Amino acid sequence: MLQQVSSSWTIGFKDIDTAIKSQLNAGKLVRPALTLLFSELTDEAYNENAITLGASVELLHLATLIHDDIIDESKLRRGQTSIQTRFGKDTAVYSGDYLLTGMFTLLNKVNNIEVNQYANESLKEILFGELSQKQNRYRLDMTFDEYLLQIKGKTAALFRMSTLFGIMSRPNDEINNFRDLMQKIGETMGMTFQLLDDYLDFSELGDNLALGKPTGQDIQNGIYTAPILFALQDETKRNDLKNFLHYVMPSRQRN
Repeated sequence: MLQQVSSSWTIGFKDIDTAIKSQLNAGKLVRPALTLLFSELTDEAYNENAITLGASVELLHLATLIHDDIIDESKLRRGQTSIQTRFGKDTAVYSGDYLLTGMFTLLNKVNNIEVNQYANESLKEILFGELSQKQNRYRLDMTFDEYLLQIKGKTAALFRMSTLFGIMSRPNDEINNFRDLMQKIGETMGMTFQLLDDYLDFSELGDNLALGKPTGQDIQNGIYTAPILFALQDETKRNDLKNFLHYVMPSRQRN
């Protein structure tokens, strides 16, 4: 798996190669692991296609993280200095873009039209999730349903892609009958993963070492996650929390 990932991104420009390598080596590979796990439902677990597709998911995931860090001006990612902080935003943009080309290179190796079509659909969902998050920034009236729709595209789409790629790695008519279920399982895992990540951002357990990214950054960027939305529904906390959120938001965002 790591060999597949590494062979897909080396571009020959030192800063970009160093930047990407630093982040790839720090990843937990949760999403590609799901691809391999669900490939066990096919006739041949851990087949070459499953490894290739899992690697493609990891490249896409890292590309989205790099681009997120540019937008959020995050200084930390995966427990170390983010690419945009260490090398500059220009190198970060090029790194993220090049990882996307690596993803498509891997997808082409599988030579499956359906896989390419699903990857394109997933990219659209991820983009719309990001755009929804942008639109919802600093919205104190954001609903929990809107939040769920946002993370369904932003986070859950990648998990759904991971599980589906696992069963698509080897043709199996019997498993294909359960494709909708496999997608739902992946989506649910992704939503749960994001909810836990949001909780850890406010928990004493969620320090920089545990999360690998700055804590409290979402609030500063006007991204109100589940704990904030739940707290805003509590009459005993609502007014104080609103006053605090108004205080930390940029003046241009205040009503």
